[in-house]
Amino acid sequence: DSTITIVGANILEVGVSLARDFEYMGETFSLGVTPKLLSVTVFEDTIQLNNAEEEIGDDPSAYFSSNTESYISGNVDIGAAKTWNDVLRGNVRAGIVIKDLIPQTFEATSGTELQIGPKMRIGGAHMTRWTTLAADLDITENQPLKYGVPTRYLGLGAEFNAYNWFKLRAGYRNNLSLDDSHVISTGFGLTPWGVGLDVSTWFKPKSFDNWE
Repeated sequence: DSTITIVGANILEVGVSLARDFEYMGETFSLGVTPKLLSVTVFEDTIQLNNAEEEIGDDPSAYFSSNTESYISGNVDIGAAKTWNDVLRGNVRAGIVIKDLIPQTFEATSGTELQIGPKMRIGGAHMTRWTTLAADLDITENQPLKYGVPTRYLGLGAEFNAYNWFKLRAGYRNNLSLDDSHVISTGFGLTPWGVGLDVSTWFKPKSFDNWE
């Protein structure tokens, strides 16, 4: 009597970004807008496990197509950035972006709704000849499609750059919508003769409260 429910969505975006600098009260800001075309497909179906082979049939692609709703739509992203020079022996850049400014809802054949709404993120970085320190934060909590967990990420990163051919990196990410979701990453990059090799690893500590 067991059943399995399969839910999925695919969003393809094609956009054109337009940006320019503006001056306000003696300060220069960069403003940008990206109008984009969206192709959205939403799939959902529930099948009996003991009858799955018969329901899916010999052509899985036809089965998925028959349970998929497709939409063509449009939306827009906007953003702004500001750079400060000669700060702590480097340059500081900060920015804000709002994606999918127009709220939209797309419905699967079974009625499950995929909701796309405005999502705001802020970020900043300090850059020198040798180092880059960066941080970004989701202001908006992102909701999952039916299953899963909400996400609102905080990310921190650092990179040491030696003559543009050796780079050493470290990072940290945390889903602020969940408890104990810390992830730490490390990596390095080699580009000695115009050919690059990047290696990265990540791990999740059991808890920051008990490093043992």
